[in-house]
Amino acid sequence: VLNSFPTRGSSDLDNTTAEVLSAVNTTNDEYARLEQVRRAFVSNASHELRSPLTSVQGFLQAVLDGTASESDKEKYLKIALSETKRLNALITSMLDLSRLDSGKNPLTLSKFDINEIINEIASKFEPALIKKALQLNVEFSRDNCYVFADKDKIIQVVTNLVDNAIKYSPMYSRIILTTS
Repeated sequence: VLNSFPTRGSSDLDNTTAEVLSAVNTTNDEYARLEQVRRAFVSNASHELRSPLTSVQGFLQAVLDGTASESDKEKYLKIALSETKRLNALITSMLDLSRLDSGKNPLTLSKFDINEIINEIASKFEPALIKKALQLNVEFSRDNCYVFADKDKIIQVVTNLVDNAIKYSPMYSRIILTTS
């Protein structure tokens, strides 16, 4: 359609055509970038959801088909419950992200000591650390480190980071949490 405009002797029309073509190209580039981000998100979300689902399925199957010993059944059911809780947290996080993206879930900002939050979170993971023989070091550059942020979201982020560090660290390794 743009090629059908007469261009001979009309520099205004040439400029308009060039501006329209530039806008179309910019829009196409933005759409391609957003589509790439969407595909990556779907791929990552699918992976994050598949892992605990596979775990739950395996443990429940072992309990149902009798391959789990009587002494292991309770342990397997507890693991399955833990994984369903993790799935629920992942889905909640995805919904929170969607709400944040749409502007329907604004951040609740406040000033708080992030060192205090990190210490509280670190203590909650003590059983998991012991189970994998991991060492967790908390190293703060000063006693207090105040931030202005959404406290609940920061707790969620730090909890996820520590949880992932524990899950993906080899046994007998060290995890370091720092602020500066």
